[in-house]
Amino acid sequence: MGPVCLIIIDGLRPDAIRMDISPTLWHLSKNGVFSPRAISVMPSITLPCFYSIFFGISSQRHLVLSNENNTTKVNYPNLIKTLSEKGLKCGVFFDWKPLLRVVGDPEALDCCFFEDEESSSDKISDGDHRMFSSAANYMSSGRADFIFIYLGSVDIVGHQFGWMSEKYINQVNFIDKNLGIFIKDLPEETTLLVHSDHGGHGFSHGSDKDEDMRIPWIAWKKKRNKGYLIDNQVSILDTAPTILSLMDIPIPSEWDGKVIKEVFKLN
Repeated sequence: MGPVCLIIIDGLRPDAIRMDISPTLWHLSKNGVFSPRAISVMPSITLPCFYSIFFGISSQRHLVLSNENNTTKVNYPNLIKTLSEKGLKCGVFFDWKPLLRVVGDPEALDCCFFEDEESSSDKISDGDHRMFSSAANYMSSGRADFIFIYLGSVDIVGHQFGWMSEKYINQVNFIDKNLGIFIKDLPEETTLLVHSDHGGHGFSHGSDKDEDMRIPWIAWKKKRNKGYLIDNQVSILDTAPTILSLMDIPIPSEWDGKVIKEVFKLN
């Protein structure tokens, strides 16, 4: 089994995956395993979503219900900690400080690239580009077993200019171009997972509206040249158990999610 790369594009809606807007994502969705109607958790807010993704449990169980810099301790198995304890080399790349509590102890990771977004002169134009570049350099080392990349600019533009506005569409296109460059050099055996944490409507998100709760969920490999649309419901809770299953690691019984078995069609 090759490495697994998880990319989460904050605030990406499924209807932004179109050939004329995001041809790379469109290609991945058409040639990989794809759900255009995966679901987030309530509240559909970034930090609660990431706790659910990496701890494999609903927000009603981890009780992180806002983006505030709280100190809530979650006593459930963490995806990255589980991988590290199995001796796998993990690299994480992000620029949103609250995620430090989600990814775990940086010293336990093989690579931790954290760049505080507040230090970026222009997060919208260059922050996510640096995440891709740093992750690509790490991937080229050949030692990575798991990589996590957080991309936050689409969400920022959504809040500033509105979801599905012209500037939102342009930012999705910018991320898509960088994604296209990144995947060109991915080792052929890499399994790539790309999804969002939540969507958005107007200038915000957090509700149970479809626009906030529905997200795209994609699994892809270079050698895959035929797409598969997932019929069953997919949730962000399913990402962590699916990653462990891909790596043949037992799944904690405490987790709420299920394995998306369709990803094994990529092999």
